Amino acid sequence: KSRVHALGRLEPLGKVIRLAQPSGNEGARVEELLVEEGDDVTAGQTVARLDTFARKQALVVEAEAHAAAARGKLAQILAGAKQGDIEAAREEVALFAEQLTVATKELDRAKTLLERKTIAVEEYDNKKWARDRLVIEHRRAAQLLASVSEVRQTDVHLQELEVSAADAAVQSARETLKATEVRSPSAGRVLRIHTRPGEKTGDLGLME
Repeated sequence: KSRVHALGRLEPLGKVIRLAQPSGNEGARVEELLVEEGDDVTAGQTVARLDTFARKQALVVEAEAHAAAARGKLAQILAGAKQGDIEAAREEVALFAEQLTVATKELDRAKTLLERKTIAVEEYDNKKWARDRLVIEHRRAAQLLASVSEVRQTDVHLQELEVSAADAAVQSARETLKATEVRSPSAGRVLRIHTRPGEKTGDLGLME
């Protein structure tokens, strides 16, 4: 029985893909390999992390903290002043209003007595000064009450911009973090690993 012998080679069924680190990571070293030769991987699976991963991850945490603080400040602005502050300002307005009523009556009485020439001009002037001072104090207290009770739309708008900027910074930090990971573009099997932890990716790439 005759046999036919011929030289040949085995090739994988499908396309061989050579993976390298994402752009922008030139000079980075492999920190961690998450697969070994012969492992099957799914599309999008992380197969390796670079040594810049931890630093970029810290930046994500920092950006998320800033965004949370910005949202908290916005909530505080929208809520307005504390109820206790508003009540205190309202009580101050009521107190000055009561004192102003009394001072106005005393001034009217002093004016009548001055016309009858039963009191000195200085005493009338003192009553008028006391009334005028309370007018100013009452107006100031009323303005303070209005200020603590009001949610200023300008402040809200500016803080909303701060929140948007903080959220954009979080998204940017997360994208930068993704660039420190090597992911498989499609499902397949790891055929060969060219770069081990602690090494820089060479011309052969990270793995096939």
